[in-house]
Amino acid sequence: MSSFTKSIVYSGVVLALGLVAIFAIRSNMIDQGAGMSNIEPAAGQVAEDTTGTDEAAQTQEDATATIEPATGEEAAVVEEEAAADAAHDASVNTIVESDADAAAADANEAAADANEAADDAVDAAADAVDAAAEAEDAAAKAEDAAAE
Repeated sequence: MSSFTKSIVYSGVVLALGLVAIFAIRSNMIDQGAGMSNIEPAAGQVAEDTTGTDEAAQTQEDATATIEPATGEEAAVVEEEAAADAAHDASVNTIVESDADAAAADANEAAADANEAADDAVDAAADAVDAAAEAEDAAAKAEDAAAE
């Protein structure tokens, strides 16, 4: 058996084993119902019941009740900070947009350079084909001259 035949047989066996593995995994997932209810937490922890949601809601209500409203001075400071954050975010977005525009212009220039280089390569290949044809003609003429 030649090496080529051996490689074809080996490839076929590997492909068949891969398909068997894929279908085995697929059928295992379908049998178990690959839903979110089967996902367990890491480290062997068991998922807890959701009956504690009433306690969590009560804790949240208690925390909300203890929040004191801000005074006028504190509210003004918070508003100033929010305005400063908004101005900073706007300036960052402007800088990012200008950087993106510059990057797009650079990319367009690089693409144009690549197209020009590709055109040059095509021209060089055509010149090489012409030179090879001329060399072949010269070789044929030399062969004819040598035969005479």
